[in-house]
Amino acid sequence: MKRSNRLAWIGAIALGVMVILSFFAAPTSSNINSGSTYNRAPDGYGAWYAYMEKQKTGIKRWQKPFSDFNTEKRATLLQINSQLTQPDLDSEEKKWLEKGNTLIILGVRDSVTAAEFTTMHKSPVGDVKIQTRRRRQIKAEEKVSLGDRFGAVVWEKNYGQGKAIFSTTPYLAANAYQDEQSNFQYLSDLVSQKGHVLFVDEYIHGYKEPSVRKREGEGNLLSYFTKTPVFPAFLQLLLLLLVLIWSQNRRFGKPVALDTQVVDNSEAYIKALAGVLQKAKSSDFVVEMLGKAEQRQLQRGDRVGVGVFDRQMHTWIPPERGQNQLSRLIERLTPIQPVLLESDYVGAVTRVVQQQTRRCLVVVITDLVDMTASGELLAALSRLTPRYLSFCVTLRDPLVDHLAHTTIASLKEGEGGVRAAYTRAVALDLLAQRQVAFAQLKHKGVLVLDAPANQITEQLVDKYLQIKARNLL
Repeated sequence: MKRSNRLAWIGAIALGVMVILSFFAAPTSSNINSGSTYNRAPDGYGAWYAYMEKQKTGIKRWQKPFSDFNTEKRATLLQINSQLTQPDLDSEEKKWLEKGNTLIILGVRDSVTAAEFTTMHKSPVGDVKIQTRRRRQIKAEEKVSLGDRFGAVVWEKNYGQGKAIFSTTPYLAANAYQDEQSNFQYLSDLVSQKGHVLFVDEYIHGYKEPSVRKREGEGNLLSYFTKTPVFPAFLQLLLLLLVLIWSQNRRFGKPVALDTQVVDNSEAYIKALAGVLQKAKSSDFVVEMLGKAEQRQLQRGDRVGVGVFDRQMHTWIPPERGQNQLSRLIERLTPIQPVLLESDYVGAVTRVVQQQTRRCLVVVITDLVDMTASGELLAALSRLTPRYLSFCVTLRDPLVDHLAHTTIASLKEGEGGVRAAYTRAVALDLLAQRQVAFAQLKHKGVLVLDAPANQITEQLVDKYLQIKARNLL
């Protein structure tokens, strides 16, 4: 089995085990904190609890199971459900109510009616705002406390000496209703029973006294981590580490020598943007240079396109493949004549970006490279990286090379010699400016090819083949 396949199998196994482990070990997320008096969110009851403490009602938080509820005095227990439940009581709760206690449950499930979602209900303390369509169809032994023609929102039912009070909405006096003081006062009157001690159940929201946590086996550090995302993450990391150790010390098959990588004949888009063409002398040069290079590329199955511009893009041939494209290029490029106009590199590159959205090789052919032109060219080519592969091809004037490399001994004496010396100095300065410009382009990740016009064709083709061989596209 090849190494790539072996690593793929190892990764697939590790990923599958992690997914399965996440289903069983990851803690389940829930809205258990909804309705808690410790919760300051809109669905919490922190504001109402502070309101009750300010009224000095003696309200307390109950953080034990209901089975531990055993007080000498009669008690009222308020339960605010995080999720809607059925209004059914078990035998233990009914026996507790029959002793004269009161149980208030906010958030019980009942049928959805045609009532408006937001309604105002009159009560002795003012209008109470209710936001639910659920209503209770009252039975004979039940009594409406708050409701409308669609049914009851709050109702009560007697059990011996005590009673149970139910509400279809769990948000009767939630934090979201702090501006509705009638809601706070209504719930306050509802839970205030003469001679009763008042408790609000926090055990159902996960808050437990230390003795209860210890009794239920939740008092150690390990049990805490098993209920947090830290524990499954640790198990997944440990599993991945074991798989990596195993894969480095064992093989799933015999080692196989790697094959020589075959160059992928992927699509290469070449935009030969011919810059200033006055050094090309004639259109025959353009046809010869681009024709030979693009014929080699078209034979390889690549898509080739050409754009010719000066101050604007006046010739655009979209990229295509095949021999017909070569004929089209020759036909369109032959009539082009060079003009002495400054080229708009930024405008040309903008046109290429608009026309070609996929990554491709963008070749800019120009003969004007000095400090001023290179700044504009660099600004234009910077828009192409890193999405496109930029390739700047510059045509060097052989005359400038000749003048720059003229020795001092060969210079003429007299006025002609002085003029030749100045000419050589200017040529050397031009070459120095080109080298600085090339360094800036290479620093920005632009490929550069500089050669005389009569030698550029073969060098351009060779450079393109190197780019393909190195899989730079």
